Amino acid sequence: MGGVDACCDKSATGRDVTMVVGNNLPARSLRWLRYHVGMEKSKLPVLPVLVCIVCLLLLLAYLIFRWQFRHVLATAAKLPSPPALPVIGNALLFCGDIISVTKNILKIATDYTGLSAVWIGPVPIFIVTNPGDAQIILNSTNTLEKDEVYSMLKIFFGNGLLTAPACTWKKYRKLINPVMHPSNVENFFPVFNEVSNKITQELAAASGPMDPTYTIFDGAMDAIMRTVISRKPVLPETKADVKFIIDR
Repeated sequence: MGGVDACCDKSATGRDVTMVVGNNLPARSLRWLRYHVGMEKSKLPVLPVLVCIVCLLLLLAYLIFRWQFRHVLATAAKLPSPPALPVIGNALLFCGDIISVTKNILKIATDYTGLSAVWIGPVPIFIVTNPGDAQIILNSTNTLEKDEVYSMLKIFFGNGLLTAPACTWKKYRKLINPVMHPSNVENFFPVFNEVSNKITQELAAASGPMDPTYTIFDGAMDAIMRTVISRKPVLPETKADVKFIIDR
């Protein structure tokens, strides 16, 4: 286009743009330039906007959680619990290797007898150490519904008895009740005794401190396989394959 001189001058901030356009520029092109220059000046930074949106969504989710479980949270607040940090609660007690986490759990169970609570962020976890209290909870029909955390296990286990809601669990639990009858369980006592004696002998044969993880793992695998699948002992090759898969 003839007679057009355009130059761009950015300010120190790099946002203000000045355009000098000649008189011969068509009206449609001039309107197009004015529109886009106005859009450029009115653009908001994207990152702060996204951060604000995420913060608002997290705050909304937290408020909904507090309102939905207000009675549970009020009960947990009255129970004894270890000193908690802001925001994360007692989450640091469950960080580290399995040995340190186990020691922390045993310390909590020893220091806070009866019924207590630990906090993972805003979520309370109730700890029951009294067998009588545990029996009441396990026999109650009001505690059959699983927590929302179990929904994540559906990715791996599907909608089985471990992850199914209470209505589905009740229906199929009635079907397997005859299998779990005490008279049927007594038939597996020889297997349990044999596996227990083997574990005891291996632990007694240790001359010094040892890690009993794999010894107990072998015994548990023997007991499960010989009661669920076959009464024959599990082959060492099968145990090695399962350990390889788990260690990966």
